[in-house]
Amino acid sequence: MAPTRSSDSALSRPARKQISYAELEEIRHSAERMVGEGMIYNVWYNKMSGGDTGHGFESKTKSKTRCDIARDSGYTRADMRIRASAGGVSDTTYVCLFFARGCCPKGEECNYLHRLPRPYEVADQGTDVFGREKHGQYRDDMGGVGSMLRVNKTLYVGRINEETSLSFRRASANPKDNQDDTGKTPMSRIVRRHFSEWGEIEHVRAMTGRGTAFVTYKYEANAQFAKEAMMHQSLDHDEILNVRWAAEDPRSDGEERDELERRKLAEKRIADHENERQELEKDYEDLKNDPSIDWEEYARAKRQRLALSDEEARRLDEENQRGWDAYYAEQKKASTDKPATLLKSSLLNNEAITSLQQLRTQPTTPKSSSALGGLAAYASDSD
Repeated sequence: MAPTRSSDSALSRPARKQISYAELEEIRHSAERMVGEGMIYNVWYNKMSGGDTGHGFESKTKSKTRCDIARDSGYTRADMRIRASAGGVSDTTYVCLFFARGCCPKGEECNYLHRLPRPYEVADQGTDVFGREKHGQYRDDMGGVGSMLRVNKTLYVGRINEETSLSFRRASANPKDNQDDTGKTPMSRIVRRHFSEWGEIEHVRAMTGRGTAFVTYKYEANAQFAKEAMMHQSLDHDEILNVRWAAEDPRSDGEERDELERRKLAEKRIADHENERQELEKDYEDLKNDPSIDWEEYARAKRQRLALSDEEARRLDEENQRGWDAYYAEQKKASTDKPATLLKSSLLNNEAITSLQQLRTQPTTPKSSSALGGLAAYASDSD
């Protein structure tokens, strides 16, 4: 199975809307009703926040949606921006988290990618393929985004509902007797069939009789996508899978492989920077060897522009000084004409000042010499 080829070929068509906005809202409300009061369902991190966090995995319900790569993949606005930037890498290269869970209502209008992540598409070890920041350490339950200190390509898959057929009973009693030529048990084949939809798998280790399996992908990006796509999903029965990060690689050479993966990422980043440096140097050499450019004339013109800039600065300084000299001259002239200055600076207009001068020249009436003095001026209340 080669899901990446089918995913890439689907980019010739627009991405379909997996669900409607009303269905997405109903999923959120049902998740809130499922748990205690005060808890809120965080769709981005696929967990509840607030309230009582002591709910075990038994309280989980099967996911109402599931991504179908063959039907759901297609181009979105993110692909349009990538093509417009000539394939440049930007934040638009992140994959849509809702698409991975099968519940994106936007379709081709989505600002994130609706397809499987390509190998090394997100070179930054500090973020996952969905653009979420990793942490220094794993969560206690090995869930969440993951750790930036380790290239983890292995998923722990728990709560697998094993068949009660004779083949599974025999495999549980003696797994080696029920392996085929490739060493695969019935449960490992079922797990591989479902998880291979999300990328190329290197190794599957099924713990027959325990209902658990370890799935190791070739690339970490596919493991990140598969973890979100298969959480709370089912295989061939009505089980509710518990998908977490594996604490360690189940293969004997797991640590060596992780170290090799980290070395590959570092070498790729160094190669990308080196290619960018070589491109800049090539552009500089092409420009320097361009016969149409007279570098001596260019240097002379640049010196002339610098000289003109200095001359312009001196001219502005001279004009500024002349402006201050003119200002001080006007102030000195205004101080010699006090009446005009007072008239201009007064709050009263000319007509008001003239009226006040006339009142000053009019004779005043003599005051009453009554013995009552000022008290005689008051009339009765009726008046």
